[in-house]
Amino acid sequence: MDGYLKDTNSGKITEIVYGWKGAPAPSGKSFVEHPSPGGLEIGAQAPASFIAALSATDAEMARGAEDTIAALIQRGILTHADYDSALISKINARRALRGQAAI
Repeated sequence: MDGYLKDTNSGKITEIVYGWKGAPAPSGKSFVEHPSPGGLEIGAQAPASFIAALSATDAEMARGAEDTIAALIQRGILTHADYDSALISKINARRALRGQAAI
């Protein structure tokens, strides 16, 4: 692939990689293929299709983070005090909607 873009939640381009040839993305990085990275620059607004692709994963990522926090608390690795009480309240409200016990 000739170009991949890494983007933050702001929708700004943070990294452009040229000459990517099918190798997996480095650990901890998300890249989206872009057929023509020419003319793009760091700090520019990312293409709308890229922002839409990133936004489409928000709910899935939020649920993953929620489940991870619950698991860490349930296993005694972290405690409620390690998190903001408003966050714990929101997680417990969502868990109640799913019929799950509060953490």
